[in-house]
Amino acid sequence: MPKFIQIQGPPLLTEFLGEINLPLSKSECNRALMLQAWSNGMVQVDGISLAADSQLLSNLLANQKAEELDAKDSGTAFRFITSYLAIKGRQCQLTGTPRMKLRPIASLVEALREIGCRIDYVEEQGLPPLEFRGFKYSGKNQLDINASSSSQFISSLIMAAPSLPEGLKITLTGEISSSPYIFLTIGMMQSCGIEIQVIGNQIVIPAQKWKRAILKPEADWSAASYWYGILANQKINTSYFLPGLKINSLQGDKIIAELARFWNVHTEEKENGILITKTSDPDSEKEFSFDFSTCPDLALTIIVLCAAKGTKARLSGMASLKIKESDRLSSIARELQKMGLDVLVEDNGNVCRLPGTEIIWPEDMVVFETYDDHRIAMALSILMASKNQSAKFLHPEVVNKSYPGFWEELPKAGFKVR
Repeated sequence: MPKFIQIQGPPLLTEFLGEINLPLSKSECNRALMLQAWSNGMVQVDGISLAADSQLLSNLLANQKAEELDAKDSGTAFRFITSYLAIKGRQCQLTGTPRMKLRPIASLVEALREIGCRIDYVEEQGLPPLEFRGFKYSGKNQLDINASSSSQFISSLIMAAPSLPEGLKITLTGEISSSPYIFLTIGMMQSCGIEIQVIGNQIVIPAQKWKRAILKPEADWSAASYWYGILANQKINTSYFLPGLKINSLQGDKIIAELARFWNVHTEEKENGILITKTSDPDSEKEFSFDFSTCPDLALTIIVLCAAKGTKARLSGMASLKIKESDRLSSIARELQKMGLDVLVEDNGNVCRLPGTEIIWPEDMVVFETYDDHRIAMALSILMASKNQSAKFLHPEVVNKSYPGFWEELPKAGFKVR
């Protein structure tokens, strides 16, 4: 992969542009891989995403004898496999990239310690890397977990629960972050015949034997969000067909179909996917407002879409963006400043405001940083759809984390990529 690629936005087209290939959902794939591991192969996975995150997790699970495992920059892999290594009694270390070592893990570690896992911090307290030193069940099967920091902590424990001697009763405290991802985990486990009860803020999973099942991950709604953003900048009656998506998906990011209505992008379910169409131009005077606490992976898509369309916006629920692959809100604000747009960040990074003014393309070619963050790179491509302009994207390989082939799909929408 070259150090940068140059993208030129498409001309304003009106004809149907054909199919856009999406990756399999890495959220579904990663959970399916963990359920396969916890069930000792009783659950099988029909199709694994080529996304680097899913391939990494698959390799980590296959490596049963290593004394050190490296989850690199994958927060999902790190959090999911932490419970697995701890409860399976592995004697090893789990590490990651310098950025991963800044991402908090204390809530999950403390919960695992309560049920009998011996885990030490290798460097800084509360942060990776971790050392696992065995498991002896403590007899405790009830946990109180602060759910405000990461839904992946909860999902990691839920997937472990059927294999524990007495299961688990988890009480969620605080404001729940990214709750659709918790229900994605529960839904996938229930489809494998696992009994789970959700009663208010309590999740009850009895100890039980795993049953034979086959999980077939769907296409990724998070990846689809970039095509909604691109389409919103095209002329009326332009359409893209996105195979493999279902409107009734368990994936929480399917809400992009509702959010995109603001810019008059219509979603229609077809036999093997969905058709999205730009039906009319939106009211340029309307202000967009939304809380992204349940779907933080869509936040960058909408921020850049608002910038591209000159939409005034107040966006909240941004707190978790600080501890992603980059400090996403700061990163995207820095890149939009290159276009003459100031993003106002408030409430300690939980809220951002966009002024509703048009972006200004500088005379010299813009060079976008990608911050080792796949979602930064793909979201910024939406800017290119708004004008027939060119820009360079540094380190384009970052998209491989979730959407290998993203740059190769852009020409189907009229982009020039070189």
